[in-house]
Amino acid sequence: MFTCKKRTLVLVVMICCLGLVLGCAQKKTRVKVDEDISPDTSMDTTPSDEDVAVDDIHQEEVIETGEYRDAQGLLEDVFFALDRYSLGDEGKFKLDRNITWLQENPRTMVLIEGHCCDLGTEEYNLSLGDRRANAVRDYFILNGIDPSRLKTISYGEMKPFVLGRTESARSKNRRAHFKIQM
Repeated sequence: MFTCKKRTLVLVVMICCLGLVLGCAQKKTRVKVDEDISPDTSMDTTPSDEDVAVDDIHQEEVIETGEYRDAQGLLEDVFFALDRYSLGDEGKFKLDRNITWLQENPRTMVLIEGHCCDLGTEEYNLSLGDRRANAVRDYFILNGIDPSRLKTISYGEMKPFVLGRTESARSKNRRAHFKIQM
């Protein structure tokens, strides 16, 4: 029979072993790239030879409330500067056109996706993607779109639009993207 002290010791050892097993899970590491990573304010959409567009990145997905379809061609993506989630004039201009389309289609539900480039940790990018999606959602609500029509999700860096480690590629991945439910 174990005494109280032995039980406590066994419990502590088991907890430490569990902590070691869970703590040894493979973690994503970042490789620092030696290049200029200053924000691209021109938002040049011409891919360089090093950038690869991801054709099947915007596939249909099933979300809890129903099937969402890519809104490409209906709603314009909004791009953000590095480490930013505030909307610039160009972003607001695009969102104003999106608002017009949403007002003309009042039964349409929208999923707002927040995306980031590959710089920063996965946790940071998920949080930043969430802030980007919510900045767009807040702008829609401020301009008369019913909040019940809007949902947000952050993909962080998990679903890049363009593959590549150039600033041109990264600037295209710092965005809010839209999916619609008719």
